[in-house]
Amino acid sequence: MAQVTGTSKLISVGLVVSKTGRLSETGQGFINGFEMALEEVNSQLSDVSLRFIVEDDQSTIEGATAAYNKLIHEDGVPVILGVYTSTMMRAVFPIAQENEVVAISPTSAARGLSAIGDFVFRVALTVDSLIPGSVKLTREKLGYERVATMYQSMDVFSQSSDEVLKSAFSENGVEVLTTETFETGAMDLSEQFSRIVALNPDAIFVSAISAGRTQALIDGGQHSIPILMPLLTLDEVERAGEAAEGAISFTYWSSTGNVPANRAFVENYMAKYGAAPGRFAAVSYATVHILAKAIADAQSSDSHAIRDALAQIENLDTILGSFSFDANGDAVYDPAVLIVKDGKFEVFDTKTALATIGETNESGVAGKAVFTQIGDNIKLVVSLANASAGEHAVHIHATGDCSAPDGKSAGGHWNPTGVAHGKWGEGEFHLGDIGNMTVDNQGMGKIELTTNLWKMNTGSDIDIVGKAIIVHAGADDFVSQPSGNAGARIGCGVIELGP
Repeated sequence: MAQVTGTSKLISVGLVVSKTGRLSETGQGFINGFEMALEEVNSQLSDVSLRFIVEDDQSTIEGATAAYNKLIHEDGVPVILGVYTSTMMRAVFPIAQENEVVAISPTSAARGLSAIGDFVFRVALTVDSLIPGSVKLTREKLGYERVATMYQSMDVFSQSSDEVLKSAFSENGVEVLTTETFETGAMDLSEQFSRIVALNPDAIFVSAISAGRTQALIDGGQHSIPILMPLLTLDEVERAGEAAEGAISFTYWSSTGNVPANRAFVENYMAKYGAAPGRFAAVSYATVHILAKAIADAQSSDSHAIRDALAQIENLDTILGSFSFDANGDAVYDPAVLIVKDGKFEVFDTKTALATIGETNESGVAGKAVFTQIGDNIKLVVSLANASAGEHAVHIHATGDCSAPDGKSAGGHWNPTGVAHGKWGEGEFHLGDIGNMTVDNQGMGKIELTTNLWKMNTGSDIDIVGKAIIVHAGADDFVSQPSGNAGARIGCGVIELGP
């Protein structure tokens, strides 16, 4: 343990980053955030200044272990910041604990690592804090009931994330259809996604780090199924290109976060480095400010005093929001859920429209239609009960009125483009030509469609709000004009904007 004496104290802080190796793409963001915060805190601390001793972990467990041992046994630092991955943190946290040196990971998020001891802390939200609330929010918005998961094998964070996701799904009544895995460095995940897509899940959840997330976006983004990833970064989005559009991230920081300190950080970072900050720069910046608060409160450079002061931090204003450490040394603050739109992150805020389908012509059917907008795409899920077994056409009709007993108050087919009736996706078809639903012997049926041809709550000619969902007694033949000879209307529901 280092103890600096004298009136003007210079406290050395160890910094372990991936300057070389497979994770080197993350290193500069960390360094920028660390250095920017260092300049600020040194201008604010009256009788103490900090300096970094930087070590390269070479993106390996062995490199991280060597860096920690050097900083502890040769440089005598009281505090070490880093490393990046939970896999490396699992190896080096015990070294810090054994030597009674404070270790703070800006990014490690796997469950349970802070329980290694009282000298270890984490600034990123762990998967136990990040995922359950994010699953609850996204399920409310997207309405997914059947999902698939995929994770990067042999990576501690990815395994931990997948475990917590499955626990959250169980608590929310979501069925996991299958789980795929892939190895670190895999350059083609198309086979895994093909197996998943064949099961037609409502959403796919991918747990991976860095290049693994990018590859999953590239191979999974070609499908129309929503992809959700804990801790997806903007750098990874940029590398994936258009394939990332519509992807959803559970994360602990957003450049658009409505926190005064965050807005100032983004502006100052852009002025200093000529580019917008990423998540790594943000969390490393926050880590230094949190450490500086603890040192100021401790009035000491002793690792025990710094540890005790860190443990007492509660409701500290940071760029991450109001920040606290829990009893284990894990961070507590509000997570962010973001969606990729036009290659950038926006706060995830889907729009929904709903139709409750009631019987017409005394059919006895009941059901619902849920429209969910994700980016430019709108996904429709129509479910039906108490219907006769077989094929039933489902259409959107022009008028949102189900008052007539025979459903004819809903008017004719919705056809804002003025083309011939047909089969969706083949030649000409009405924007209301959804297709045929198969109803089983228990009277249950379901049909889904995802498209960018509709709008929601825009008032445009192709807006689905204010129209009606109609279920017919028979199947659509996709040929007969003007409506496919689908027979009587047995169900009707007005499409209204959701909450």
